[in-house]
Amino acid sequence: MNCRYQLPLYSYFCFFLVISCAQMGEPTGGELDNTAPEIIKEKTVPSNQSVNFNADKIIITFDEYVTLKNPQVNITPAMDKRPTMKVKGKQVIIDLNEKPVPNTTYTINLAGAISDITESNAVKNLQYVFSTGTYLDSLSISGRVVDAFKQSGISSTVILHSTDDDSSITKEKPAYFLKTDRDGSYKFSNLKQGKYRVYALNDKNADLLFSGFPEEIAYLDTTINLVKNITDVKLMQFKPSQVKASLSSSASLSKWVQRYNYTQTIKNVNIRAIRGIDPLKLDLLQASASDSIFTVYMRDTLVKDTIVFELLSGQNIIDTLNMTSHLSRKMVSKALFKLNLTGELYLTDSILVSANMPFEYDLSKITLTDTLHKTPVKFTVKESPLGLKISPQKQTEKIPLMFTALPGTFTATLSGMKSDTLKGTTTYLPAEKMGSIELKFQGLLDIHYEIPTVVLLLDGKYVTQKQIDYSNPKAIFNFVKPGNYTFYIFDDVNLDGTWTPGNFTEKQQPEKIKWYTTPVKVKANWQQDLTWVL
Repeated sequence: MNCRYQLPLYSYFCFFLVISCAQMGEPTGGELDNTAPEIIKEKTVPSNQSVNFNADKIIITFDEYVTLKNPQVNITPAMDKRPTMKVKGKQVIIDLNEKPVPNTTYTINLAGAISDITESNAVKNLQYVFSTGTYLDSLSISGRVVDAFKQSGISSTVILHSTDDDSSITKEKPAYFLKTDRDGSYKFSNLKQGKYRVYALNDKNADLLFSGFPEEIAYLDTTINLVKNITDVKLMQFKPSQVKASLSSSASLSKWVQRYNYTQTIKNVNIRAIRGIDPLKLDLLQASASDSIFTVYMRDTLVKDTIVFELLSGQNIIDTLNMTSHLSRKMVSKALFKLNLTGELYLTDSILVSANMPFEYDLSKITLTDTLHKTPVKFTVKESPLGLKISPQKQTEKIPLMFTALPGTFTATLSGMKSDTLKGTTTYLPAEKMGSIELKFQGLLDIHYEIPTVVLLLDGKYVTQKQIDYSNPKAIFNFVKPGNYTFYIFDDVNLDGTWTPGNFTEKQQPEKIKWYTTPVKVKANWQQDLTWVL
């Protein structure tokens, strides 16, 4: 044995210790600080909830170093000069910048404005209250702001005016205002007795005044006479309709056809040519008598200049529009015919042939064929703007269908261009492949709707609607496609067939509405019987 390679026992131990130390990780740094800063009450000057307050600044001391997440000071009642706030170590110093009004209780809301400097833990639900009189006002108003249509809570600014004037929100700054929680809930505390007007506002320009569209607003119809705490004040916030319809978009379908989309429906719409075309050769197509989308087309293919025409609602001029010359190279002059055909055709569906310009058609060149039994299927047609709806006759079984339109079936009335062959296949699904819903209403009288109207939605999209008869409060929806359905019921007071938002100028609240939000699954050849307790 060669003694040169022998080491004392302690040498091996030291070598092992060095290796072990080299493999040690970095220190973890301890546990994270998840605690928000806390106020040291005895070091807050003047103390919170002071009376006979006469200081010009407030010093709030915390148990750790803090920073400002939001340097703005929200104080109610509002002061002409807004207080300012700064941080000095563990202290938050608020300068009032003006002398408070005598015999008044003030509330400074600091929720979410202050956090520690290490982990940004915010101080929640922090209010500093003081009175320049001999006592603190202690009354409160609380409630929730909801979207008037969806009836779900939304963030907003709630405003109190200490006045009986129902239009104060448009003329003067409020005495009290605050931001709601995310779910729309709010609470005004330390209020004095008196009369208040309550509003909620999506204050886009941050001036605490209602400026009309597109700002959203909610308001109570009556003044609150505050003599005790009031809870559950629900404010339904809505976006008012524009006073005047305006053009939101337009698109050239071809050299002779232009489509216009307006921000709201226009009833009794008409057009009147002013320049560039014979008035008798300018036409308008509209899907319904009160639609926001309509199409204008020229029946004069030789017009070279830009034409000008007026858009009318009855005899009232809504807008003056230009229509770019149809000879522009950027526009399509060729007639484009399109067959719109889905893989499955339910009893309530149609086959649609659409085009980018008006057209005529020859029914003798259109066929529907049952390819299983090799027999023709009868059908009906219905004209729509720039389209033709083709509906197969009701069938008693599931069958494959072939649609065929021979060359020349469709002819563009402006250019004389004819269609090529249009062909497609689908599968006809009989009534047994559809379901039905019977929806009964319980408590309809209790909600005091004048014209109760229920709307059926499939995957959130409109399907149909029905007015409800108080003598037989139910709605039956036959021949509905399998899928997930929901409903809402609204009070169609103005009988326009659609839910209407409010009008603050005319002091009209949004139409009342309730939602049945639990999805209702409809299966083929099955009826869903439901009772809705309102």
